[in-house]
Amino acid sequence: MERFVSNILPYVPGCPEVLIKAETLRVATEFCRKTHIWQEVEESTATEGDETITLSPASGDVVGVKVQINEREISDYTLSGVTVTLEDELSEDDEIKVTLYLTPERDATELPDILYNDWLEAISAGVRSRLMLMPEKPWSNPNMVMIHAQTYQHQTGQALLLARKKNVREPMRMQLRPWI
Repeated sequence: MERFVSNILPYVPGCPEVLIKAETLRVATEFCRKTHIWQEVEESTATEGDETITLSPASGDVVGVKVQINEREISDYTLSGVTVTLEDELSEDDEIKVTLYLTPERDATELPDILYNDWLEAISAGVRSRLMLMPEKPWSNPNMVMIHAQTYQHQTGQALLLARKKNVREPMRMQLRPWI
């Protein structure tokens, strides 16, 4: 979180670091929820009669999933916490691939590297716009709010496009074979 604070503090002099960290966590959570940019993949093999898949993300809260059984995406499931309940039972040796969409935990003190390495400016701009919008504070700057807010919105759109592109299947290729 300190890496974000050092990128934000020069724009909001006098703002307490505790407030910057709290806003950074809020903006990072919103960013991840909107874009699904923070993803983790879990793969396993089913046993006969399984109806549930228990997810175990390394960190973060699961806010959505994409489930594939034997390389076919399915949509007939429910997600509750870290449990995916399927409408149909699995067969033995079904290959399961679940893409988890994550957000930071509510009490997180650190954020994943993907947010710092790839989306530092986006999240920082979102935090700056929120902090500068606060009325009657030494760091208030209503004239700059729109610039930072637009940067955040633009970067959020870019992340959304990138995350969706990650989830697009390769085009199917047909191989012609002789009829003999």
